[in-house]
Amino acid sequence: MHNETDVRAGVGRATLWFAYDHLGSLIVLNLIWLGLCLPLVTAPAASAALLREVDALANGHPVRGRRFLASACDLAGPATFLGAALVLASAVLAVDLSWYSSQVSSLGWGAAAGWAAAFWLALAGLALAAETAVELARKTQNLPRAMISAGREFTSRPWARARALTTAAGAAATLILSGIGALLLGGAIPAATLMLGRRHANREPIYLPGGSSTRTLRELLRPWE
Repeated sequence: MHNETDVRAGVGRATLWFAYDHLGSLIVLNLIWLGLCLPLVTAPAASAALLREVDALANGHPVRGRRFLASACDLAGPATFLGAALVLASAVLAVDLSWYSSQVSSLGWGAAAGWAAAFWLALAGLALAAETAVELARKTQNLPRAMISAGREFTSRPWARARALTTAAGAAATLILSGIGALLLGGAIPAATLMLGRRHANREPIYLPGGSSTRTLRELLRPWE
């Protein structure tokens, strides 16, 4: 039995088994992340550190609270700048989308086209921000270089990265709707999906204590077999 993912398995299956095998560690990481996010201004640094810790977990390293805090301090500058830029860009796009929505009746197709352009621009911005956060977590580098690397990564594997982003968004929505799930895993599971999506696209192994990602769902329900 191989303790890593099979590259033929999708990112969704890889994330499922990663969460199953590392459930306790992910809950601990999520609680640390929540604690660091309480001042709000530290949320970007905490989120980047969470991504880095998930990457370490995927390499087979145990959770270390001190390492998490050190990563948050290390990534504080570029992550905070990225978070501020994302909030500002999101506010501008929200106003843009709202304005186009209010003008549909008077401008017709022109407003609809503007709304669609703003919507896809918002999605592209979120995708680039997510990829940049992954780059910052995997390598200590300045923000411009991280954004360039993120752009190259996304354009070289657009469908693989889009699947990871979609899976992360779906996982986050599911956890939010489940209530208690958001508290225990609301940040860790989306972070794991993003980071594992990158590793999966790069064909990098992902450490799974319980076996490979090609296990069946029956093994999840009846692990003693």
